[in-house]
Amino acid sequence: MKKLLILLSLLLMVNLISAGITNWSDLAFQNFSSKNNSNFGFNWKHEIETDLNSNLILNFKNELFYSQKNDEFPADYSHNNEMKNSYFTNYSTLKMLYSTDLQYLKLQYSNRWFNADDTRFLINPGIGDHIKKNMIHNFDLQYKANMNKFSFSYFGKYRNLNYEQLDLENEILRTASQDDQNKNEYDLYNSADISYNVNQNLKLFTELYYKNDLNAAGLYDQINLGGGVEYDNIINLFSSISARVRYYNNISDKINNEQDHNVVTQLRYTRRFQSGISGFVSYVNRSCYDNETAQVYRVSNMLKVQAKYSYAMDHLNSSYLLLGFKFNPENDGTLGFIEHNQYIFKDIYSTADIKYSLDLFTSYSLKCEYFINSLQSFWVKNEYTHFYDIQKQNLIFFGSTLIF
Repeated sequence: MKKLLILLSLLLMVNLISAGITNWSDLAFQNFSSKNNSNFGFNWKHEIETDLNSNLILNFKNELFYSQKNDEFPADYSHNNEMKNSYFTNYSTLKMLYSTDLQYLKLQYSNRWFNADDTRFLINPGIGDHIKKNMIHNFDLQYKANMNKFSFSYFGKYRNLNYEQLDLENEILRTASQDDQNKNEYDLYNSADISYNVNQNLKLFTELYYKNDLNAAGLYDQINLGGGVEYDNIINLFSSISARVRYYNNISDKINNEQDHNVVTQLRYTRRFQSGISGFVSYVNRSCYDNETAQVYRVSNMLKVQAKYSYAMDHLNSSYLLLGFKFNPENDGTLGFIEHNQYIFKDIYSTADIKYSLDLFTSYSLKCEYFINSLQSFWVKNEYTHFYDIQKQNLIFFGSTLIF
């Protein structure tokens, strides 16, 4: 087995050397400041992609984030630190993509690492206790196939979460044994659906979702069975409409009976005008039906409206004004935003952004970016955020984005 792995690695290296490689890199240094503190940090994102042949792509992504913290960490949750749960993390993803006109296959491994001294204890819903994440391993498989009027898709994920557990009574790490300090959570997720194209606009589908809690207690097993209908219609060159109605039945000991029967309705209308204005209106409703009371309950509503005006398109990038509003009161998700990208001169652009959340925060940001060419740029950005009743914070970034 070891010889086989070495051989496969050598073959992969030969292919990488002989094939064309594209690199995308984004490096930003930041300064965080609040009322009583100032910290430095950085964020480095890098992506490598190569076409092994006309159907096969290999892709690697990595994101490293670090930010200083004050001496009172983790007791002081917000007032002197950036609003994050971990201040030193690394997230890596390696995936292989295979596609033809009729099939699509993705194999992916991802790893998220957390530095213990820079990570908080949080309550995990699947564990029900205060834990500190150390490492998360994910193995993903996705497959899609089209067969005449039928299509099939499958997605599978295996997750391994390694964590430390907090003793709630003494607020210290359990020290009885190494097994008590470092624990693992295992889960297996599977979802599959089969759809049938009645015509070019109408599609019927059925689906199955299964979560297997692989831990000893097995408390969080879950099965969803359902199906629905999709409608897509490109009315003309300037407008389209789509709708989707999905029903599914929850089967789980941890889900309340009134949430067994669920219906999700989605509507979207998209419009484009010759004047450079485009936009859409979308609506999502989630409801459930209780067998015992014969009542339908609204779980959540979301209405989103977005419009974009593009102009000055004869430069490297177009200038635009983007306006949007999202109404989602059940999840405290009501949000309004404005974004303005403006060409200044000699491939220098400014981007201003305002976000207003009725329940959570207000933020303002201004970015100035100089493009050496379409693949390389240098930029500086300032981002100010007021988290209501918590703190006000300011972030200054100096960064560069390169594709080579």
